[in-house]
Amino acid sequence: KTEDQILFSYNLMSLQNDTIYTAEEIGPTSHVVDKQQLFPGLQNAVKLLKINEKATFIFPSLQAYGYQGDNKAIGPRTPLKSSVELHTIIIHKDSLN
Repeated sequence: KTEDQILFSYNLMSLQNDTIYTAEEIGPTSHVVDKQQLFPGLQNAVKLLKINEKATFIFPSLQAYGYQGDNKAIGPRTPLKSSVELHTIIIHKDSLN
Protein backbone atom coordinates (compact mmCIF):
# COMPACT_ATOMS: atom_id res chain seq x y z
CA LYS A 1 0.00 0.00 0.00
CA THR A 2 0.99 3.62 -0.36
CA GLU A 3 3.68 4.67 2.13
CA ASP A 4 4.61 1.09 3.07
CA GLN A 5 8.35 0.51 2.79
CA ILE A 6 9.52 -2.46 0.76
CA LEU A 7 12.86 -4.15 0.22
CA PHE A 8 13.32 -5.84 -3.13
CA SER A 9 15.94 -6.81 -5.68
CA TYR A 10 15.83 -6.78 -9.45
CA ASN A 11 17.96 -7.07 -12.54
CA LEU A 12 17.59 -5.42 -15.94
CA MET A 13 17.96 -7.23 -19.25
CA SER A 14 17.31 -6.55 -22.89
CA LEU A 15 14.46 -8.42 -24.57
CA GLN A 16 17.17 -10.68 -26.04
CA ASN A 17 18.12 -11.66 -22.45
CA ASP A 18 21.40 -9.76 -22.53
CA THR A 19 22.19 -8.57 -19.01
CA ILE A 20 22.31 -4.80 -18.64
CA TYR A 21 22.54 -4.66 -14.82
CA THR A 22 22.65 -7.68 -12.51
CA ALA A 23 20.73 -7.75 -9.23
CA GLU A 24 24.13 -7.71 -7.50
CA GLU A 25 25.21 -4.55 -9.34
CA ILE A 26 21.96 -2.79 -8.44
CA GLY A 27 21.89 -4.21 -4.90
CA PRO A 28 18.87 -4.59 -2.61
CA THR A 29 16.55 -1.62 -3.08
CA SER A 30 14.48 0.02 -0.36
CA HIS A 31 11.45 1.93 -1.62
CA VAL A 32 8.49 3.74 -0.08
CA VAL A 33 5.51 2.75 -2.22
CA ASP A 34 4.26 5.62 -4.40
CA LYS A 35 6.56 8.12 -2.67
CA GLN A 36 10.02 7.54 -4.11
CA GLN A 37 11.02 7.54 -7.71
CA LEU A 38 11.46 4.29 -9.58
CA PHE A 39 10.85 4.01 -13.28
CA PRO A 40 7.07 3.66 -13.86
CA GLY A 41 6.95 -0.01 -14.81
CA LEU A 42 9.00 -1.10 -11.79
CA GLN A 43 6.96 1.12 -9.48
CA ASN A 44 3.82 -0.76 -10.57
CA ALA A 45 5.44 -4.21 -10.74
CA VAL A 46 6.52 -4.29 -7.09
CA LYS A 47 2.89 -3.70 -6.05
CA LEU A 48 1.89 -6.99 -7.66
CA LEU A 49 4.25 -9.16 -5.61
CA LYS A 50 3.86 -10.86 -2.26
CA ILE A 51 6.77 -11.34 0.18
CA ASN A 52 9.38 -13.79 -1.19
CA GLU A 53 7.65 -13.86 -4.56
CA LYS A 54 9.70 -13.45 -7.74
CA ALA A 55 8.37 -12.60 -11.18
CA THR A 56 9.69 -11.49 -14.54
CA PHE A 57 8.23 -8.39 -16.17
CA ILE A 58 8.60 -6.83 -19.60
CA PHE A 59 8.52 -3.04 -19.69
CA PRO A 60 7.97 -1.07 -22.91
CA SER A 61 10.41 1.82 -23.15
CA LEU A 62 7.88 4.41 -21.93
CA GLN A 63 7.38 2.33 -18.76
CA ALA A 64 11.16 2.00 -18.38
CA TYR A 65 13.67 4.80 -19.06
CA GLY A 66 11.79 6.36 -21.98
CA TYR A 67 13.27 8.65 -24.57
CA GLN A 68 16.52 9.32 -22.73
CA GLY A 69 17.65 5.97 -21.34
CA ASP A 70 19.70 6.07 -18.13
CA ASN A 71 22.66 7.85 -19.74
CA LYS A 72 24.80 4.78 -18.98
CA ALA A 73 24.01 1.27 -20.28
CA ILE A 74 20.35 1.73 -21.27
CA GLY A 75 19.85 3.52 -24.54
CA PRO A 76 16.93 5.72 -25.58
CA ARG A 77 13.60 3.99 -26.30
CA THR A 78 14.83 0.64 -24.94
CA PRO A 79 12.26 -1.90 -23.72
CA LEU A 80 13.47 -3.88 -20.72
CA LYS A 81 12.95 -7.25 -19.09
CA SER A 82 13.39 -7.58 -15.33
CA SER A 83 13.23 -10.31 -12.70
CA VAL A 84 11.96 -8.73 -9.49
CA GLU A 85 11.91 -10.34 -6.03
CA LEU A 86 10.11 -8.79 -3.06
CA HIS A 87 11.96 -9.53 0.19
CA THR A 88 9.99 -7.70 2.88
CA ILE A 89 7.29 -5.11 3.57
CA ILE A 90 7.41 -2.69 6.49
CA ILE A 91 3.80 -1.60 6.91
CA HIS A 92 3.26 2.11 7.49
CA LYS A 93 1.16 2.69 10.62
CA ASP A 94 -1.56 4.53 8.67
CA SER A 95 -1.98 1.48 6.39
CA LEU A 96 -3.43 -0.44 9.33
CA ASN A 97 -6.53 1.77 9.53
